[in-house]
Amino acid sequence: MFGVFARNTMRGAAAARPAGRRFLSGESHEAHHVKTMDNWRKISYLAVPLIGGLSVINVIIHMSHGHHEHDEEHAPFTYLKIRSKKFPWECSDCGLFDRECHRKCRRGEN
Repeated sequence: MFGVFARNTMRGAAAARPAGRRFLSGESHEAHHVKTMDNWRKISYLAVPLIGGLSVINVIIHMSHGHHEHDEEHAPFTYLKIRSKKFPWECSDCGLFDRECHRKCRRGEN
């Protein structure tokens, strides 16, 4: 019984679609896709120079004011050198990758 139903259903589906015609999901909306693509291309042509111009303005504003330089002797923020326990290497007050502090420690300046 089920086999007869499946055969009749397949025959009906084959007769319902015309031969040589492919029903793809995007085929009927091709004009819309082309219009949307052209719209985004125009938006991009406007946005790229606008973003470039704003970036140049940002760099000009940033470079127009003075920059503050810090002494090497004085740590700009005291909370950066808080040590609750010693580090397990020779110069226990220096960070692991602080080469300048390690040099000063080995010369006895610290």
